Amino acid sequence: MDVKQAFYMLAAITFVVLVTVLGTIGNDYSVVFATTRNLLNLNQEYRRNTDVENSRKIDAAATIYFLVLRYGGQQGAGVSAITSLQCWAGHSGLPVKIIEPVMSATEIKTSLRVGQSNLMELGDYFDMNYLNKASSQVGYAEFISRRDYLKAKPKYAVILNVQIEGYRWSSNGTQQCYSGVRFKDIIKKNKFCVVEIASINDKLLGRDFPKLISNWKNEGLTVIISKWMGPYTPIETCKKSFQATKFQFHPSQRLLRDAQRYTEMHMGSSTSYTAVMLRLEHTAILAENRPGKYSIDKCLQNVISTVQEVQQQKNEIPMIAADIGKYGSNTFRWAVKERENLVVAVNSTKSTMWRLLNYKLNFEEWEKSFVDAAGGVTNKGYIAALQRTIASQAECLVLMGGGVFQDLTLQEYMRLHTVKTERCIHYVCVDNEKILDTRG
Repeated sequence: MDVKQAFYMLAAITFVVLVTVLGTIGNDYSVVFATTRNLLNLNQEYRRNTDVENSRKIDAAATIYFLVLRYGGQQGAGVSAITSLQCWAGHSGLPVKIIEPVMSATEIKTSLRVGQSNLMELGDYFDMNYLNKASSQVGYAEFISRRDYLKAKPKYAVILNVQIEGYRWSSNGTQQCYSGVRFKDIIKKNKFCVVEIASINDKLLGRDFPKLISNWKNEGLTVIISKWMGPYTPIETCKKSFQATKFQFHPSQRLLRDAQRYTEMHMGSSTSYTAVMLRLEHTAILAENRPGKYSIDKCLQNVISTVQEVQQQKNEIPMIAADIGKYGSNTFRWAVKERENLVVAVNSTKSTMWRLLNYKLNFEEWEKSFVDAAGGVTNKGYIAALQRTIASQAECLVLMGGGVFQDLTLQEYMRLHTVKTERCIHYVCVDNEKILDTRG
């Protein structure tokens, strides 16, 4: 019993005695019983509220927070990495919450500094309420906002490096508060006491991680993971259910609003438009690895003929999404700088887009159309997400190149177009067509 509760109990007893004496003198026992009952009810209510408050403190202390400094890949691969972490954490048997990551222009990472202008919240991309609800239903770890995490103020931290090669895990012991550790800015600013530094092979993660944190799991612990590549998961359940979980990543209200603005500006609010998604990076890889079957020029020509067939010679311009230009793939931009043949491929792609757009929008105008729809936002990750959202709402979808980002687009398209016989999907130069086509 704390001091506050003891005080209330003493006051209650004193008051009951006083009322009992007065009530007895006046032979009004109803006053005695009513007053006593009310005071007991108040005391029980106080105890219930105290118990709830204490249980919340216990729950907060027992929570294990995952802070991933960097997720592997860009948006498509990054979502795969997030999903695999959710699955593994959810099946760890531990009360894990994942600190909501943020989106930079090219990366998904976690930053505890709120209000950085160059970063966007994961909630700007996806419906977080639905994401957490869907995650809970399939037993995956849910997200906690950065603000709520900072309010919890967990004291202890473990720095974890997940290795893809090797079969042993090493630890520096259980010495209190290591000094001279990595990530000093995060450690110092949040006043973490780093109690463990370890490297674990991904194949042994499920077995060894609970042992690693066993001394601290009830103390309010943050697990700082330097980089989570994914989708490696040491649990067979995650491997089997992994692909289906992409259905939980619904677009945010912000994205839906901006997608509607784009269609009103350029498609006349029509939902019967055709969307063309060009992933030149993957097409170039296919052409390089299998030159007898694929070439960039042939693939682009096939896109033109496919769109013409789908639109039945109508004079309508399709919506085009592409991974080139200022808001395109960063990895592909680096590759283009190093290889002259890719410069030619980019120019060919721009010419194809010019033709598909019926010579109404040049490349710079096409890029600007998405920035305008996004209210001036120039974050390339958000522009890519906007293109993905608009494409998934189209009546017909033409995909060139494949890859995980197109996979994410296709999953959303299938969710919105539930009748399989009414779906209109065309693949051009996609090496994983069978995989893409059999889901949903």
